Amino acid sequence: MTSLPRLVKPAWSEPSSRSLTSAVGLRGLAVIGLIATATLVYAGGRAATPVGVVLEPAFGGLLNPSRVGGTASAAAVLVSLAVMVACWWRVLRLAEQGQVSLRAVGWTGAVWLLPLLVGPPLLSLDAYAYLAQGHMLSAGLDPYSGGPVLLGNDDAVVRMDPTWRASPVPYGPLALLLLRAVALSHGDLTTGVLLLRLLALLGVVAAVGSAMRLTAEKRRPFV
Repeated sequence: MTSLPRLVKPAWSEPSSRSLTSAVGLRGLAVIGLIATATLVYAGGRAATPVGVVLEPAFGGLLNPSRVGGTASAAAVLVSLAVMVACWWRVLRLAEQGQVSLRAVGWTGAVWLLPLLVGPPLLSLDAYAYLAQGHMLSAGLDPYSGGPVLLGNDDAVVRMDPTWRASPVPYGPLALLLLRAVALSHGDLTTGVLLLRLLALLGVVAAVGSAMRLTAEKRRPFV
Protein backbone atom coordinates (compact mmCIF):
# COMPACT_ATOMS: atom_id res chain seq x y z
CA MET A 1 0.00 0.00 0.00
CA THR A 2 1.40 3.32 -1.07
CA SER A 3 1.53 5.91 1.71
CA LEU A 4 0.20 9.35 1.01
CA PRO A 5 2.72 12.17 1.11
CA ARG A 6 2.60 14.31 4.25
CA LEU A 7 1.41 17.84 3.75
CA VAL A 8 3.77 20.44 5.12
CA LYS A 9 2.43 23.83 6.08
CA PRO A 10 4.35 26.68 4.52
CA ALA A 11 6.52 28.70 6.89
CA TRP A 12 4.45 31.83 6.25
CA SER A 13 1.10 30.23 7.16
CA GLU A 14 1.45 30.87 10.89
CA PRO A 15 3.75 32.94 13.12
CA SER A 16 6.64 31.32 14.87
CA SER A 17 5.74 31.01 18.54
CA ARG A 18 9.43 30.79 19.44
CA SER A 19 10.21 34.10 17.72
CA LEU A 20 7.25 35.84 19.35
CA THR A 21 8.18 34.52 22.76
CA SER A 22 11.78 35.67 22.34
CA ALA A 23 10.73 39.15 21.19
CA VAL A 24 8.31 39.65 24.09
CA GLY A 25 10.86 38.31 26.55
CA LEU A 26 13.55 40.68 25.32
CA ARG A 27 11.21 43.68 25.52
CA GLY A 28 10.34 42.73 29.08
CA LEU A 29 14.03 42.44 29.95
CA ALA A 30 14.66 45.86 28.43
CA VAL A 31 11.94 47.41 30.60
CA ILE A 32 13.05 45.62 33.77
CA GLY A 33 16.66 46.59 33.14
CA LEU A 34 15.64 50.22 32.53
CA ILE A 35 13.79 50.31 35.86
CA ALA A 36 16.81 48.75 37.58
CA THR A 37 19.29 51.27 36.16
CA ALA A 38 16.95 54.19 36.94
CA THR A 39 16.69 52.93 40.52
CA LEU A 40 20.46 52.54 40.64
CA VAL A 41 20.95 56.16 39.54
CA TYR A 42 18.40 57.49 42.04
CA ALA A 43 19.62 55.43 45.01
CA GLY A 44 23.31 55.72 44.15
CA GLY A 45 23.07 59.50 44.10
CA ARG A 46 21.78 59.41 47.67
CA ALA A 47 24.27 56.99 49.14
CA ALA A 48 26.57 58.22 51.90
CA THR A 49 29.99 59.56 50.86
CA PRO A 50 33.42 59.05 52.48
CA VAL A 51 34.41 61.33 55.35
CA GLY A 52 36.05 64.51 54.07
CA VAL A 53 34.20 64.59 50.73
CA VAL A 54 32.05 67.62 49.88
CA LEU A 55 29.30 66.80 47.38
CA GLU A 56 26.71 69.49 46.82
CA PRO A 57 23.37 68.62 45.11
CA ALA A 58 23.85 68.45 41.33
CA PHE A 59 22.64 66.66 38.19
CA GLY A 60 19.15 68.07 38.60
CA GLY A 61 18.90 66.76 42.15
CA LEU A 62 19.97 63.21 41.23
CA LEU A 63 23.18 63.76 43.18
CA ASN A 64 22.08 64.49 46.73
CA PRO A 65 24.12 62.25 49.06
CA SER A 66 22.93 61.32 52.49
CA ARG A 67 24.74 63.05 55.33
CA VAL A 68 24.15 60.15 57.70
CA GLY A 69 23.48 56.45 57.28
CA GLY A 70 22.43 55.80 53.73
CA THR A 71 21.57 52.17 54.49
CA ALA A 72 18.33 52.18 52.49
CA SER A 73 20.10 53.70 49.47
CA ALA A 74 22.89 51.13 49.70
CA ALA A 75 20.35 48.30 49.85
CA ALA A 76 18.51 49.68 46.81
CA VAL A 77 21.80 49.88 44.91
CA LEU A 78 22.60 46.23 45.67
CA VAL A 79 19.12 45.06 44.64
CA SER A 80 19.32 47.08 41.40
CA LEU A 81 22.70 45.58 40.56
CA ALA A 82 21.38 42.07 41.24
CA VAL A 83 18.42 42.67 38.91
CA MET A 84 20.76 44.02 36.23
CA VAL A 85 22.97 40.94 36.45
CA ALA A 86 19.91 38.68 36.18
CA CYS A 87 18.66 40.57 33.10
CA TRP A 88 22.08 40.46 31.50
CA TRP A 89 22.34 36.72 32.13
CA ARG A 90 18.94 36.09 30.55
CA VAL A 91 19.83 38.14 27.46
CA LEU A 92 23.11 36.23 27.26
CA ARG A 93 21.22 32.94 27.27
CA LEU A 94 18.82 34.13 24.56
CA ALA A 95 21.75 35.23 22.42
CA GLU A 96 23.59 31.95 22.99
CA GLN A 97 20.51 30.06 21.81
CA GLY A 98 20.26 32.23 18.70
CA GLN A 99 16.84 33.59 19.66
CA VAL A 100 17.74 37.29 19.42
CA SER A 101 19.49 39.37 16.80
CA LEU A 102 22.53 41.59 17.22
CA ARG A 103 20.37 44.69 16.67
CA ALA A 104 17.90 43.62 19.36
CA VAL A 105 20.71 43.06 21.86
CA GLY A 106 22.19 46.45 20.97
CA TRP A 107 18.89 48.27 21.48
CA THR A 108 18.35 46.50 24.80
CA GLY A 109 21.75 47.61 26.03
CA ALA A 110 21.11 51.18 24.86
CA VAL A 111 17.83 51.29 26.80
CA TRP A 112 19.61 50.09 29.94
CA LEU A 113 22.28 52.78 29.54
CA LEU A 114 19.92 55.76 29.24
CA PRO A 115 19.67 56.60 32.98
CA LEU A 116 23.40 56.02 33.46
CA LEU A 117 24.29 58.52 30.72
CA VAL A 118 22.60 61.46 32.44
CA GLY A 119 23.05 60.47 36.08
CA PRO A 120 25.80 61.41 38.54
CA PRO A 121 28.97 59.38 39.14
CA LEU A 122 28.01 56.14 40.88
CA LEU A 123 29.89 53.89 43.30
CA SER A 124 33.11 55.83 42.72
CA LEU A 125 34.42 59.40 42.91
CA ASP A 126 37.15 58.78 40.33
CA ALA A 127 35.51 61.14 37.81
CA TYR A 128 36.31 64.08 40.09
CA ALA A 129 39.89 62.84 40.45
CA TYR A 130 40.22 62.87 36.65
CA LEU A 131 38.87 66.41 36.49
CA ALA A 132 41.28 67.50 39.23
CA GLN A 133 44.19 66.01 37.29
CA GLY A 134 43.05 67.93 34.22
CA HIS A 135 42.91 71.10 36.33
CA MET A 136 46.51 70.46 37.39
CA LEU A 137 47.64 70.40 33.78
CA SER A 138 45.70 73.53 32.88
CA ALA A 139 47.30 75.24 35.91
CA GLY A 140 50.81 74.28 34.77
CA LEU A 141 51.38 71.69 37.50
CA ASP A 142 53.11 68.35 36.91
CA PRO A 143 50.66 65.53 37.87
CA TYR A 144 53.55 63.03 37.89
CA SER A 145 55.30 64.92 40.69
CA GLY A 146 52.39 65.40 43.06
CA GLY A 147 48.69 64.90 43.57
CA PRO A 148 45.67 67.18 43.06
CA VAL A 149 46.08 68.39 46.65
CA LEU A 150 48.56 70.89 45.17
CA LEU A 151 45.55 72.75 43.72
CA GLY A 152 44.35 73.68 47.21
CA ASN A 153 40.61 74.19 47.66
CA ASP A 154 39.71 73.25 44.08
CA ASP A 155 36.09 72.24 43.44
CA ALA A 156 37.11 68.89 41.96
CA VAL A 157 39.64 68.16 44.72
CA VAL A 158 37.14 68.51 47.58
CA ARG A 159 34.82 66.07 45.76
CA MET A 160 37.36 63.31 45.12
CA ASP A 161 38.22 60.54 47.58
CA PRO A 162 40.71 61.88 50.17
CA THR A 163 42.75 58.68 49.79
CA TRP A 164 43.99 59.79 46.34
CA ARG A 165 44.32 63.54 46.76
CA ALA A 166 48.08 63.39 47.32
CA SER A 167 48.75 60.61 44.79
CA PRO A 168 50.54 61.37 41.49
CA VAL A 169 48.68 60.39 38.34
CA PRO A 170 49.28 56.79 37.14
CA TYR A 171 48.11 57.36 33.55
CA GLY A 172 50.03 57.93 30.34
CA PRO A 173 50.47 61.11 28.27
CA LEU A 174 47.53 60.44 25.93
CA ALA A 175 45.09 60.11 28.83
CA LEU A 176 46.46 63.32 30.34
CA LEU A 177 45.98 65.17 27.05
CA LEU A 178 42.33 64.14 27.04
CA LEU A 179 41.89 65.18 30.69
CA ARG A 180 43.48 68.54 29.96
CA ALA A 181 41.17 69.05 26.99
CA VAL A 182 38.16 68.29 29.20
CA ALA A 183 39.44 70.69 31.88
CA LEU A 184 39.80 73.49 29.34
CA SER A 185 36.43 72.91 27.68
CA HIS A 186 34.02 72.71 30.60
CA GLY A 187 32.72 75.49 32.82
CA ASP A 188 31.37 73.42 35.69
CA LEU A 189 31.94 70.00 37.20
CA THR A 190 28.67 68.51 35.95
CA THR A 191 29.61 69.32 32.36
CA GLY A 192 33.09 67.93 32.97
CA VAL A 193 31.69 64.63 34.26
CA LEU A 194 29.41 64.35 31.22
CA LEU A 195 32.33 65.01 28.87
CA LEU A 196 34.35 62.27 30.57
CA ARG A 197 31.36 59.97 30.19
CA LEU A 198 31.18 60.80 26.48
CA LEU A 199 34.83 59.83 26.08
CA ALA A 200 34.16 56.56 27.92
CA LEU A 201 31.13 55.86 25.72
CA LEU A 202 33.17 56.43 22.56
CA GLY A 203 35.76 54.00 23.89
CA VAL A 204 33.09 51.36 24.57
CA VAL A 205 31.62 51.80 21.08
CA ALA A 206 35.08 51.42 19.53
CA ALA A 207 35.76 48.29 21.60
CA VAL A 208 32.41 46.74 20.66
CA GLY A 209 32.95 47.55 16.99
CA SER A 210 36.38 45.91 17.06
CA ALA A 211 34.99 42.84 18.82
CA MET A 212 32.24 42.51 16.21
CA ARG A 213 34.78 42.58 13.38
CA LEU A 214 36.72 39.76 15.02
CA THR A 215 33.67 37.59 15.72
CA ALA A 216 31.77 35.28 13.38
CA GLU A 217 28.43 36.79 12.39
CA LYS A 218 26.28 34.14 14.07
CA ARG A 219 28.16 34.64 17.35
CA ARG A 220 27.96 38.44 17.44
CA PRO A 221 24.75 38.74 19.53
CA PHE A 222 26.33 36.49 22.16
CA VAL A 223 29.53 38.54 22.27
